[in-house]
Amino acid sequence: MCDEYTEMQRFLDERPELKAQLQGILMRMKVDTYRWNDERLVDELREQFWEKASPELKSDWDAGCFDLSLFDPRGETDLRLMIKSPRAYIDSRFGFKKPGKLNTFKHYFKIGGLPLVWRVLTYQRTYGDNPHPDDVPVAQ
Repeated sequence: MCDEYTEMQRFLDERPELKAQLQGILMRMKVDTYRWNDERLVDELREQFWEKASPELKSDWDAGCFDLSLFDPRGETDLRLMIKSPRAYIDSRFGFKKPGKLNTFKHYFKIGGLPLVWRVLTYQRTYGDNPHPDDVPVAQ
C-alpha cells in the first residue's frame, strides 16, 4: 500500500496543474488508508508497518503536502501522533476500541485534553452525523 501512494505521488509530481488541486486530497486519502489498514494488522505487522509509514508521513509533513482543512479534529490528531510517535498512536488506538460515548470522550481527553474534546464536539455539532473512520465498525 505504501508503494501505491508513492506511485500516486509520482503521478502528481509530474503534473503540476493537477498537483495544486489534488495534493491535499491525496494526503487525506493516504492517512485514512493507513488508519484503516492499521486496524486490520496483527500486532507484529503493525510495528513493522509504522516503522515505514511514520517517516514517510513525516517527510510529507515536512514537504508541506498536507492541507489540514481537509481533516476533522480526530483525523488531524491521529496524523500528528502518527508522525510524532507511532508508538503513542498505536497505544491510543488500542485503548479506543471500546464502544460508547464515554470511552470516546476518555480517548480524546487522554490524547489531547479538553481542547481536543471541545474541537471534536464542535465538529460534530457543525457536521452532524458524518461517519468518521473511527465510528465504522471493523469487520471481524
